[in-house]
Order: sequence, then C-alpha cells, then structure tokens
Amino acid sequence: MAKKQKKKGASKKATRWTTTAKKTALSKQVKRANKWIQKRHPGAIDRAGCGLFTQGRGGISVTNDWVMAYLVGGWGMPKEPTVYCEMTGGYYLYDARATVYREIRPNQVVQRLAGVVETCGQDTGSAALLTGLKSTRFAALPSVLAGLVDQQPDGLGSPIKRHGAGFLQVLNGRLDLATLTLSPAVPSNAGVWRIPVPWVPDAKSPTRFLAFLKEIMPDEDDRELLLDLLASAFVGNPSQKLLILRGTGGSGKSTLIKLIRLLIGEGAAGELGLGHAKERFTAINWLGKLLLVESEASQAALDGAYSELKRLTGQDTIFADRKNRSHLQFTSEALPILVSNEHLTIRSRGDQAAWERRAVILDAAEPPKDREAITGLHDTLVELEGPAILKVLATRAAQILSEERSVRPLNAAQRSRVTARFSFHAYLTEWAQERLTSLGGALCLYRDEAWQDFQRWAAAKGYATGPSSAPTPDLREIVEEIGGVWSQSLPKPANREKAGILALKGWRGVGLRG
Repeated sequence: MAKKQKKKGASKKATRWTTTAKKTALSKQVKRANKWIQKRHPGAIDRAGCGLFTQGRGGISVTNDWVMAYLVGGWGMPKEPTVYCEMTGGYYLYDARATVYREIRPNQVVQRLAGVVETCGQDTGSAALLTGLKSTRFAALPSVLAGLVDQQPDGLGSPIKRHGAGFLQVLNGRLDLATLTLSPAVPSNAGVWRIPVPWVPDAKSPTRFLAFLKEIMPDEDDRELLLDLLASAFVGNPSQKLLILRGTGGSGKSTLIKLIRLLIGEGAAGELGLGHAKERFTAINWLGKLLLVESEASQAALDGAYSELKRLTGQDTIFADRKNRSHLQFTSEALPILVSNEHLTIRSRGDQAAWERRAVILDAAEPPKDREAITGLHDTLVELEGPAILKVLATRAAQILSEERSVRPLNAAQRSRVTARFSFHAYLTEWAQERLTSLGGALCLYRDEAWQDFQRWAAAKGYATGPSSAPTPDLREIVEEIGGVWSQSLPKPANREKAGILALKGWRGVGLRG
C-alpha cells in the first residue's frame, strides 16, 4: 500500500513539472513573439504600452484590441499605414511605391494583421500557437481601427483631400502651389490619386502643346480663359465655373480633353454622367475629382440636369448613395467640362443670373478640310512636354491661389455665347406675341414655316436670328404657351415645296397673322 501511494505522489509531481515546463516554454514563445513585434513595429508597442501577445489559459492570446489597430495603423506601419476615412466609411492602405492610398475591404485589414502574425510565428517558431488567432480575435480589428480615426500619428488624416488646400500630388512628390516647391510624398500628405507627371521647375515652354491649342482655338482670349479654367481645377474651382467646349467633329476638342485627362491621371478625372445625373448612384463618382468630363454631351441631357449642375458648380453639399453601403455627403470642388459636337446652349431661364456667372462656352475652330488626324497626338504631347504643360497650369493655379489673379472675366464675345440663348428666347417670345394668333377657325402652323418667319422677322429688327436649323424644343415651348398643340402629322399643304416645309410637324390651333 505504501508503494502505491509513493507511485501516485510521484505521478502528480511529474504532471506538475510537465505543466510548469509547458508554461515556461509558452512564456518564452510569447516573449520571443513580442520581441519580434517590438523590433519591427516599435511604434505600436510604444503606443500601447504592452506587447501584442499575452499568455492565456489555452495558449497565446492578443493583449487587447487596441494594440492590433496600433500595429496596422500609422504607429506600427508608418511607411505603409492602414487608415479609416470617416467621409466614405472605408479603409485605405498606403501604397508606398505609387505614393497613393488604395481602398481595401474590411477583411483585407484583418488579412494584413494576420500576415504579420503569420510571419512572426514562422520567424520565432510559434506558428502552431499563433495560427488560431487569425479567425477569432482579429475580427474586431476594422471597427477598432475606425474608432482611432482622430488619433492617427504624424498628421494622418482623410485620404480624400480638398483641392482648395493648395497642394498637388505629382509623380515625384507633393507640390505646394503657394510656393511652387516640392516636398517628399509621405502617408500624411498623400491622397487617393496623383498626377503621373513630375514637377520640373525649370521646364521650358511647351511649344508643341501651345501650337496645338492655337490651331484648335485661334482666339487668344479664348485660349487664355481655357488655361485659367484648367488651372483653377488644381485649386478647387474657386470661381465655380462650368466649361462647355463645342465644335464639329475633327476640330481637336476631344484630343485636348484626352490630353488633359492623361496629364492629370484617370484617378483625378471622373465621368460626369450628365444623362444619369438624377440617378441615385451617379453622384458618388464625383467624389474627390479635379475634373468631371462629359465627352459627348447632348442638349437634351444638359436641359435635364441644370439643378444637379447648379449644386455641383455651386459646391453645395451632395448626398450620394452607394451600392450595399450607407450613403454619404460631400462637397465637390471639381471643374465640370461638357464636350459636344452640338451647339450646346444654356436654356435654364429660371437661373439665368447664376448661369451668366458660372457658364463658359468656348468654340473649337472648324478644321481645315485637308487636315489629317494624328493618331495618339495626346500621348505624344504629354510624353514630350508633360512637365512643361504641368508647369504652365500650376503657375497659373499658384497665382489664382494667392489671389494675384482670378479666372479672367469673360469678354463681350464670350459673354454673348452664354447669354445668346437667354436673348434668343426673349426674341422668340416677342416674335410669338407679334406674329402668332390663336383666333379664327382650324388653324395650323408648320414648324419650318414658323422658323422661316421668325428669321425674317428677327433680321428686319436687327436681332440675332439664332441657329441655322429650327430649335424645336424652344419653338414648342413658346408656341405652346399661347395655345398651340404639337402634332407630328399636320395636313399636307398645297405649296409645300415652294414654302420650304420639309416636315409635316407643327401646331394645331395657332397660325401666322396676316
């Protein structure tokens, strides 16, 4: 009996020794793992005041949630931090090679921490113990990181930058537009895009680009205004302008826009989506852009989006919906540009004063018949003169920012392009009051007949006679105000060819006087 008791006591002693040995071995592994983290990510440990790992009952555990967030944030990874953006509710990882932030999903934030822990386990021989942490404790990381948004070190803030702040991310650093000086690109001053062209302070004049610009826009005042507008986009469109660039096919306006988009990079240029401006998911595409371009704008799309364009150019708060995510609100500082082969005009009579201040209409010259298109001209110009073009625009932006100059005021010819439609509408109204009647029998008025009569009447009074072809929407609006009913098929007139009536479209219930 004594022998059995002795053996049982020896067994308990051996068990206690084994347990103690395991705890000691585990403690050593925890120390090695924390030492590894301390060596490679000292800022996180210093901020937390404790190691990432602690010794628990079942093995190694994470000390607390905060230390995880410190590790993947600017404290533990100052050169490639992960940050949370309150404006968008998204997570962004700094790409040190590209010097921009890229949006990542919450599970990618977790994967980033898991990757660090996995490497730590491999280097310290603790892989088996650390593996179980990945799918359990790390799940809280994204929400914890979001809670530290106001505590990020080294000035880390929102990766969505305000353009009016006067800084421009370029290929070789951050350009201060107030002083035209360059500083290194670091996470604290980076955004979600950069201009893919370097800043070269001694770059010479871009002679090829300026010659191309002169060819498509011969008027010097128009060219100067265009350059001012493009430069103002670098500092947040402070004059709150809308640029409409008109011209026939082959005039070079599309090449110009491609060149500008290539110069500033696709990340800084967005699609305006004029025809879909009222749709709920369109506005999110405007967030954080320098330019918003509508490459093939139509009059119908423009007429249907005046309220959205007014909010955009007025830099009012925009509410944007996102698929499968909460909506957000922001202010856009982008310069909207509409490019069209049509003779676009502003026809929003209710906001005439606002559009007279904000709209700029520039016309590209009619191309020579013998001009041959040069494939890839925009690529060639940016490749040869990109830094010089950037210098021209940045220098003007610096002057606008310092209020040494503003976007130049429109001259008489430029103003007339904006106000022409307002004046034209007034002329149509006056013509309708003088020349149309809704009295007397079964009257009808053909559209072509009405337009020819208006042109004769306007010429006799010395007014501008308007576009070369009948502007059906304007005519319909005016004629229907006095009782005309639009019809696609009026009776065929006896003298149709002589009268120049090409279509049987027009109005019932109205006719020409005398």
